[in-house]
Amino acid sequence: MKIPWPRIVAHYRDLAACESSFAGLQALSDYVAAGTLIDELYAWTAAADLCISLIRPNHNFDDTYLRISHNPDGSLDFRYVDTHAGGIRWHRRVEAEQAIPGFLLCLEQMRWNSGEALQA
Repeated sequence: MKIPWPRIVAHYRDLAACESSFAGLQALSDYVAAGTLIDELYAWTAAADLCISLIRPNHNFDDTYLRISHNPDGSLDFRYVDTHAGGIRWHRRVEAEQAIPGFLLCLEQMRWNSGEALQA
């Protein structure tokens, strides 16, 4: 189920207030919610992970999506999940300070870029 980006932002802001390792996810959700990507990307959470897709997820979550997880050291893991191809297609880890550039690079690598929306 798609969650509105303002709720995603509030969720990660609350988590970051309790645990600093969520700062990267907070920065990333703030970035998406404040820009043009807010209208292009669907989001939901799975435990503490942020999941993002280009299309509205169905109730089975059986489409491709990007799953972003935080680590205790604050770094973020980006996993491109393609359930049609048998699971995770690739995995990248970035430091919290690189959350936004790392995210934009993932969107580009997945060919989810839409021109102006990815100008950072």
